[in-house]
Amino acid sequence: MNKKGKKIIIFISFAVVFAIVLGVISSKPIISNKVDAPEAFVQKVRAQAQGVYSSRLPLLPVYVSIDGCTVDVVYYTIYYFSFGIVGMAYSQRDGYNIVKSLAGLK
Repeated sequence: MNKKGKKIIIFISFAVVFAIVLGVISSKPIISNKVDAPEAFVQKVRAQAQGVYSSRLPLLPVYVSIDGCTVDVVYYTIYYFSFGIVGMAYSQRDGYNIVKSLAGLK
């Protein structure tokens, strides 16, 4: 096998491994609980943050930061691969709400 063939195989192998790792991370994004929110809120955030952003815009969540928590509302930010963040809030009374719509990373 020549050098070009080896480079192609290495590139394809790297791409496959990268896709697998990205798939695993998006099914269970990393969650940072900066404010010690109650576990019930963390579970709701984890359930909502899994999967793709939408069928038309397939962004994959890789990191979720819980930014604030009151008695009945938790505020969090979802970071998507390869760009973009969404600010969200969850309350048991109102459910999930978008606080800051999809924006690019700065």
